[in-house]
Amino acid sequence: MLDAINLHSNKTKGLVFILAPFGLLVMTLFLRVIVGLFSVESGVSDNTALTIITAILNFIALICVIGIVVLTPLGLVLLLRKGETATKIGNEVLAERGTRWLAKFIDGLLIIPAFVIALVIISIMGADPNDQSSDWVFWVILFILFAIQAYYLTVEGQSLGKRWLKIRIVDAETQRVGGFSKNVLVRSVLNFILSFVPVYGLVDVLFIFREDRRCVHDLMAGTIVVNAKGAVANKEKLHTGKSASAFCTNCGTKSKPSAKFCVSCGKSLH
Repeated sequence: MLDAINLHSNKTKGLVFILAPFGLLVMTLFLRVIVGLFSVESGVSDNTALTIITAILNFIALICVIGIVVLTPLGLVLLLRKGETATKIGNEVLAERGTRWLAKFIDGLLIIPAFVIALVIISIMGADPNDQSSDWVFWVILFILFAIQAYYLTVEGQSLGKRWLKIRIVDAETQRVGGFSKNVLVRSVLNFILSFVPVYGLVDVLFIFREDRRCVHDLMAGTIVVNAKGAVANKEKLHTGKSASAFCTNCGTKSKPSAKFCVSCGKSLH
C-alpha cells in the first residue's frame, strides 16, 4: 500500500542533477573530438575499436541530452521546494526518480574506464590498438564488467551505480532481492534487447512518473527500487525473509535476536 511521507529536499543533489549532465556532455563531446582527430591523424577510419569507441561516445552524448531534459526539472524541484513527497511501500521508501536515473547514468559511464583499461592492457602486450586482432581485449573487459554487475544485481539487488547511490532492487511483493532471473535476465538482458524497438526506451523512461515509480522493465520483472539506506540491514532476511540475528539500522552492528538495544550505539532494535 502506498503512503506519503515528508522528506527534506537536498539542494546539493539538486545542483548535481542540473550540472552533472551538462558537464558530462561537454567531456563526452571533447573526447569525441579527440577520437576524431586521432582517426584523421593516423589515417585510420575503418578500425573496429575506433568505431566502437565512437559509437559509445555518441550514445553517452545522447544519454547526456536526455539527462539534461529529465534531471534539470528534478534538480530545480529539489532546489526550490522546501520539502518533497516520497512514496513508501510497506517498510520501504521508493528511490527518488532522479537518483535512479543518475545510477543508470553512472552504470553507462563505467564503459569508459573499461575501455581505458583495455587500451592499457593492449599497450602492455605491445600490440597495436588499431589492429583488429586486438579487439578481443575490449570484449573480454566488457564481459568482466557485465559479470561484476550481474553478480551484485543477483546477490545484493544493486548495480554498481545503485550501490554507490544506496538504492536497491527488490521484489514488489516480498520486498526481497529478485535474484538472477528478475534482476539480470529480465531487467538487464531483456530490457536491453527491447531497447532496439522504436519508442520503447522513451516509454520505459516515462513510466517512472507513475505513482509507484515503476518503469516498464520493473513491471515485467515484478520489482521496485527502494532506498537501501533505510532498507533491511540483515542480508539474510533480505534474501529469505527470516532473520537469525538482530541488526542495528543505525550502525549495522549484529546482535542477538533477543536483544532490545544495540550494543554499540544503544539504538532500539525494535
